[in-house]
Amino acid sequence: MKLTWSLLFTLPLVTCSILAPLSRSTAQIVPDVNLGGTENSVVNPDAINGIPSDRIDGGAIRGSNLFHSFQEFNVLEGRGAYFSNPNGIANILTRVTGGNPSNILGRLGVLGNANLFLLNPKGIFFGANASLDVSGSFFASTADSVVFDNIEFSASNPQPVPQLSINIPIGLRFRDNPGNITNNGRLQVQTGNTLALVGGDVSLDGGSLTAPDGQVELGGLAQAGTVGLNPDFSLRLSEAVTRGNVLLTNAAKIDVANTGSASVAINAQNLNINGGSRITGGIKEGLDSNGFVPGDINLNVTDLVAINQDSIVENVADVNAIGNAGNINVNANKVEITGAGRIRTRTLGKKSDAGDINIKATDIYISNPAYIVPVNDALRKDPSLEDKPALDASNYKSDRRIGTGSSGNIFLDASGSITLIGEPGTDKVISTYNAGSGTGGGDILLTAKGSVLLDNAFLVTTVINNKADTGAGNIFLQGDKSLSLVNNSQLSAITFGTQRTANLW
Repeated sequence: MKLTWSLLFTLPLVTCSILAPLSRSTAQIVPDVNLGGTENSVVNPDAINGIPSDRIDGGAIRGSNLFHSFQEFNVLEGRGAYFSNPNGIANILTRVTGGNPSNILGRLGVLGNANLFLLNPKGIFFGANASLDVSGSFFASTADSVVFDNIEFSASNPQPVPQLSINIPIGLRFRDNPGNITNNGRLQVQTGNTLALVGGDVSLDGGSLTAPDGQVELGGLAQAGTVGLNPDFSLRLSEAVTRGNVLLTNAAKIDVANTGSASVAINAQNLNINGGSRITGGIKEGLDSNGFVPGDINLNVTDLVAINQDSIVENVADVNAIGNAGNINVNANKVEITGAGRIRTRTLGKKSDAGDINIKATDIYISNPAYIVPVNDALRKDPSLEDKPALDASNYKSDRRIGTGSSGNIFLDASGSITLIGEPGTDKVISTYNAGSGTGGGDILLTAKGSVLLDNAFLVTTVINNKADTGAGNIFLQGDKSLSLVNNSQLSAITFGTQRTANLW
């Protein structure tokens, strides 16, 4: 290994455009005649849950599935569109065949517990006042067809549904140039369900997706191919097909936090999280996971993950929570965390461990000022910490604050290079932190097949409770080509107590 003291790094250009809203259509909900005879969809005016609405009846029933087919499907602001839910129906599948995108500006609902699938290959736009009123899961997709084990329910080649026994959907089939999905609204499903947007490109522009103790699935394809649908409604994408891009901007939010069993999965070609946007998982204040396995946040990207402009991805066990926070896993070609972007696992709970942060990429670039926040209320009870808010100044951190438990580990694995750049006068770039009385601080491991550069960067593991079982975590750095620490970069393992000293490699 060659030790050097300078390295030139060129930051790759990050490009990700905001998806424009789709053109508004004057038509609302217009059934087509493709289901045939008495099985065509029927739309009737009604007042449902306090707003003027369209009630959608009819359709083709096959087993536990109900199929609807429309020439146009739009919901105006201030109005609702509700699907009837006959007994025994578990899935309601809706296709739009007329060649125009769908604009959901009001409320979309189901009068029962069935899952709802909305399929329009030309695009789907959720306006700022769009909302869901569903008791099951919700899927919006610009795929061409929903795939079953014996049929396809297609929007571009609409045919009557054959008189067969049809089971659960197993995939979404795309043609070339699928439409995009944009969400400006506040879409939420009930506890334990799935909320999925499957494009084309998918954009959250100031909108939010909420699925407490459920799962949020984002992604899609940029070319012809199939997205698999697992029995738990998670998505399965092939590495061989070009994916669509995903953008979170203008304080967009994804939130699955509740009792900690929820998950977030984003599968994209490029993922850009900016403008103060946030992805949150974990356990809410005072709740108990009841022994369930904690859910992870998984970012699976074939090219670039960019997190910037004070945006954050976090998995948290909040104050007085019981149970562990999940991990955050990032797999990409390139990872860039700049402009006060953060990835964080954290626990403030009674009996909680923080999750691990695992990043695997070709090149990893982190350039952040420290994000210095006040020490939380629990820590302020210790007068010795009153003047040390910088202990919580971690851009990239896994910290354990109170109670018992341990902080998580941080793993960065690059087949190319790792570059960490701080700013003069700021604090840590990467940090594990434990103020509890559990098993101690987490480790930091950075390995690269190419070079590792720390420029004014601080890597710190800390334990501040002398009742902790072990001391601060270890720090391990390996750059097969070069390892460079410049401009006062530091590696520090700090233990306020009598526990063993950490190792620095």
